Amino acid sequence: MTPTATERHRSLQAIIEAHELPTALASALGESRALSANERKQIVRLTRQHGDRSYSHLLFLLTHHWFAPRTAKALWAKIQNHRAELAATLRREVSLTVAAFDFLSRQNGRLKSLTQSETPSSQIVLDIALRDPLTELFSFSAFKAYLEIEIKRLRRRGGSFAVLMLDLDGFKAINDRAGHLEGDRILRAVAAVMASTVREEDICARWGGDEFALLLGRSTRRQAREAAERLRHAIEVASLEGSELTVSIGVAVCPRDGKSAPTLMRQADLAMYAAKQRGGNQVCAAPVRPASSYQAEPKAVDG
Repeated sequence: MTPTATERHRSLQAIIEAHELPTALASALGESRALSANERKQIVRLTRQHGDRSYSHLLFLLTHHWFAPRTAKALWAKIQNHRAELAATLRREVSLTVAAFDFLSRQNGRLKSLTQSETPSSQIVLDIALRDPLTELFSFSAFKAYLEIEIKRLRRRGGSFAVLMLDLDGFKAINDRAGHLEGDRILRAVAAVMASTVREEDICARWGGDEFALLLGRSTRRQAREAAERLRHAIEVASLEGSELTVSIGVAVCPRDGKSAPTLMRQADLAMYAAKQRGGNQVCAAPVRPASSYQAEPKAVDG
């Protein structure tokens, strides 16, 4: 039986804790900058202590999935080369996280045959991206990596795509009244509604707490607003086994509302906040009016 995302997360977390890996290195590896001298020394020290197994640790820090040592060492070198190629193409620094996701997503077929005899389940290869253990949606880190990849593709091919930020209305009150177990159940139910409502190629992620994010590839502003409205309605009418719940959604479109990941996420977040300020249970698209001009407009779509 294939282990669930939660079981994989727990078992791999135990591995990393047992070896006392420098967890601070995880964030350093994900940043779009060169590693400091001290961080490079940490990697050298890691390889001396654990040999080829250290590359398994390093890839785990990037992907939260375990690759056999020999496979991991080969992948680490290829990801480094791929990062250099991406940087040369884009003429800017590219994070190791983005390089790893881009390389691994392109190499699934090759990796499957490469690791089949070395890992307990080839499902690890087919499920490379980080997953949130509670909802099994993509994680915050995975979403950011895919967003960078989508921006890179847009610069090369043109077109547009959209980012949606979602916040559950009144979730804190439900948590306070019914407890965190009920809150966790609702988060899983909302994640299931999201996954069943959007297209298969769209990226659903848990941003943190009761906030979610969506990346809608090849979407115009109108298509993104329509998709957001369908999702808002689907969550509103879902019974969620007895709990009534609504959602506020902010929409930002690249390149119209921003050409970088931070700008797009900020615009989507501001639009989501505007939707909440206007009473919740509605969709608002960037750019938004100043807060002083908000009026109650139930279920209205801005823009």
